[in-house]
Amino acid sequence: MERSQDNFELEDIDFLERINGEKSEALSFLVAYTVVSLKINRFSAVSAIINLNKEMMVEFVRDGLRSSASADELASGMVESYYELAKEMWLVYAVAAFDSFLNSATSYLFNLYPAKIIGDAEIEVRQLLSKGKAEVINSIISKKVSAASRDSFSQRIRLLEGIVGESFSISSDDMSAMKELVKDRNLVIHERDAFSFSLDDALNVIRNAPKKNIERVHLRSLLCLNRIACQIYRIIIIKSVKRNITERELALLDAIECNPYELHK
Repeated sequence: MERSQDNFELEDIDFLERINGEKSEALSFLVAYTVVSLKINRFSAVSAIINLNKEMMVEFVRDGLRSSASADELASGMVESYYELAKEMWLVYAVAAFDSFLNSATSYLFNLYPAKIIGDAEIEVRQLLSKGKAEVINSIISKKVSAASRDSFSQRIRLLEGIVGESFSISSDDMSAMKELVKDRNLVIHERDAFSFSLDDALNVIRNAPKKNIERVHLRSLLCLNRIACQIYRIIIIKSVKRNITERELALLDAIECNPYELHK
């Protein structure tokens, strides 16, 4: 039975691999990112529908309000807030998906080069006897992956380049756009609606107003995350797995890079 790509869940990775005729641990995190990218694009549809039908939606909301002089303004404000919320959720989900991709790539490379990652770390004999070599090494790698996940995206990309021994050749424009997207995401999640506190000259605690809304998010720039992810994957396969990109992988990469993150004005 045919299945729509848009309905794939992460547990369907094995199914997708069977379709593609490929069984590759690296392919699994590319497939996972493809699935999530397609899901993220639904936020694009939501924001586009709202934007293209604002007048109708404002009229619908206004009809549900009690007649008043401010009904038009209130209804318009509500619809605009839904539109902005859809775009912000799009931003948050896209950055989170890229974060997960970097975690997967880091975990894969750390396990591909365990000696390079563990280095001179001392493993007690009693640990090896009680747990076994693989379990001890897996525990060390898991902790290092977790520690790396707390670094910035830029630091994690440089870490991966160091392991692979090859620059990912990511453009400065994409790196700059990535950093701005992370700042906007952090503002949406952590700072915009939160009060901060400080001391006045008399050392009294005073409350500071929440930060303003983020400036209009250029969602088109979200595509930079997909470009970066695809380039990282290509270099990992060519330099670390040491094989060429297959036609099936190229199809997935094209699907990710062409995912239409568009700003509906």
